[in-house]
Amino acid sequence: MTCFIQHPAVRLMLSASVCSGALLAAATAHAQATPAAAQGETAAEERAPGFEEIVVVARRKEEQLQDVPVAVTAIAGADLARQSVVSLSDLTRTVPSLQVLPSAFSANIPRFVIRAQSQFEPLFSQDPSVAVYFADVIQARAHGLNGAMYDLASVQVLKGPQGTLFGRNSTGGAILIVPQAPTDSFEGYVATELGDYGLRSFEGAVNIPLSDALQIRLSGRTYAHRGYTPGIGTGVRYDDADNYSLRLGVKARLGDRLTNTLFVTNFAASENGTAFKLFNARSTLSSTTLGQLALGELASSRNEPFHSVRTNIPADSTDVKTLTIANTTEFDLDDVTIKNIFGYRWVRSLTPFDYDGTTQNQYNGTVNLRGNQYSNELQISGSSFGGALEWIGGGYLFMEKGTERQNTLLDYRPTFIQNAQSIGRVKNESQSLFAQATLKIPGLDGLSATGGLRYTWDQRQIARTSFNNGNCALLTADVGGTPLSPCVRQAGYKADAPTWTLGLDWQISPDHLLYVASRKGYRSGGVNQRANIPAQFAPFEPEFVTDYEIGLKADWHIGGGTLRTNLAFFHQDYEDIQRTQTQTVSTGSSTILITRVVNAASARVRGLEADVLWSPIRAIQIRGYYSLADAKYKSWLVPIVGGGVQDRSGFMFANTPRHSGGGSILLRHELGGNAGEATAQFDVYTQSKTQLSDDNILPEGINPGYTTMNARLEWRQPFGQPLDLGVWVRNIADKKYYTSGVSVAGAGLGYTVKTIGAPRTMGISARYEF
Repeated sequence: MTCFIQHPAVRLMLSASVCSGALLAAATAHAQATPAAAQGETAAEERAPGFEEIVVVARRKEEQLQDVPVAVTAIAGADLARQSVVSLSDLTRTVPSLQVLPSAFSANIPRFVIRAQSQFEPLFSQDPSVAVYFADVIQARAHGLNGAMYDLASVQVLKGPQGTLFGRNSTGGAILIVPQAPTDSFEGYVATELGDYGLRSFEGAVNIPLSDALQIRLSGRTYAHRGYTPGIGTGVRYDDADNYSLRLGVKARLGDRLTNTLFVTNFAASENGTAFKLFNARSTLSSTTLGQLALGELASSRNEPFHSVRTNIPADSTDVKTLTIANTTEFDLDDVTIKNIFGYRWVRSLTPFDYDGTTQNQYNGTVNLRGNQYSNELQISGSSFGGALEWIGGGYLFMEKGTERQNTLLDYRPTFIQNAQSIGRVKNESQSLFAQATLKIPGLDGLSATGGLRYTWDQRQIARTSFNNGNCALLTADVGGTPLSPCVRQAGYKADAPTWTLGLDWQISPDHLLYVASRKGYRSGGVNQRANIPAQFAPFEPEFVTDYEIGLKADWHIGGGTLRTNLAFFHQDYEDIQRTQTQTVSTGSSTILITRVVNAASARVRGLEADVLWSPIRAIQIRGYYSLADAKYKSWLVPIVGGGVQDRSGFMFANTPRHSGGGSILLRHELGGNAGEATAQFDVYTQSKTQLSDDNILPEGINPGYTTMNARLEWRQPFGQPLDLGVWVRNIADKKYYTSGVSVAGAGLGYTVKTIGAPRTMGISARYEF
């Protein structure tokens, strides 16, 4: 492993962690079994009537949500099921500032937006703006992440730059998916959902304590339904689901001080894929043979049902498989804890795309991605001076290798035709050292100061092969170049940078926490994976976000009830923004459309998040939340063909609603005797308009705002049985809305296609615990 490490200090630390891990493993044969204590449980503690506290790890230690001076939303595993959160995209309607959207390639490759920070493409050569972790292990590629959404302890969403404590730097935030760890009790559950569109969902878990020192947990889920969106004339129904996942958890307590927890999770999906509905086409397409036919289909589609498409993507064309291993070894030395987190992830996916959204083969293709990643993190944490100083430090190593093959057809004859095949082989490496400490300031009761620093070394290597119409599309020069022979070009990127955290928090009372914080995070630079001419292989640099945040977490006791108000106000300075720009390039006798990543702009993002929860009595719980994301470019100048520049400083940020929010009401009623409890929950989500593309192709690139409503009725523990029965309706009003999409208009020729939100669905559910 150490052959990939550049920095001597990181090499020494992480080599030691691997060696110590081997010694700890060897010691297991001689360890004396002791009674296991519950670890990482989110069993709630009643802090106020009607509110159950969730344990979060936003600062890499277990703390109650209301005690953490960080903007974070957390949902316990049991509440995920009750709020009908079955996929990551469902978090959009319950987490302030978070958008989870299907990417241009598949709903199984989601795109994340937090506080206006997002990334368009899931390429090996670009890191995401929002990092996703499963069992503390980074999921570098978004493929198959929906497979983790079952048998969970919690989902935690951290807002703002994460540049100190988490393995990979990110500018928008982090999503922590925490699986349910094995416990020392024989227990488990089975659950099912049945509904319209042929919905069949089955999941379950069984926890088996083999001894006081060893427990295992087996869990899994299958999820399938017919597609919501039929293809006109094809018989294929898109926006379907057909996937399954299995998970093994093993927890071993190897003596009084040593614990090892292992998770192995796989996921597989074979589906028809995302529906791309043609929303608009440029009139200039009439100059092309297939464009004339496409314009005719556009006219016809406007008289067809909203939930229908004219795409020609074949059935079962989307195939995604992943395997994730997360192993955490923890050694407790009273005031000091040593923790080692090893991770491995394997990804295979084949996904189609159809950017013309018609039955014509004018702009479509496939992406075949294969990759492996390894990570290892060594943490040393503890407390000093009687608990007045809490600290953590360590080192981190990440390695990833992947190959992406993309076939793209653009048939704009007689203007041009591009039948392109490209292969990108990418190797990514990152190492870092980090430390953070929180000091309770002497003499000032309840006041604490936090400081943290991380230094990161990043490196990328890329080997690109590209053919167009059977000829090499890589050129020897930017102007008048000849094709390369052999047709492969290599390029690299290397950079290092510090990031930091500063904060001050005041625990005014047990129920009131006020904090201020400033953090700096970045998204790594790299090499353009779609480059064709030498200048396009020039590396793009990291983008940086420095934020300033003030927040209040407070519980107010009113009569016999409690009102919780969590508020956060933030300002971000956003520099060296990475943007993908499209242009046409001549390669001898051919013309091709290419995209290029550049550090294009600077911006500022201001906003606020308000999350209010009120429980006047236990039988009633009312929630409302709101997010403002006011994103504005300071400068963005783009060169245009023929000379001059285009000023894009007035453009909208893509996939960023300025306003979003929602609310819910939960009613509980005890039925008397042992008949159980009846509950009714109603929730609503709304957001303002969004722009599909950073290029702001107007007006067709605008997605209007929308509002959806959902409801759920449950009968819990009828007649004393450990059973919950439910009936639910999602999108009650059958709102017709778009979630995301793609606008492409190279050379004045192009389309806008959009992905469609799910229609009204309804079903029943049952969950039995034992």
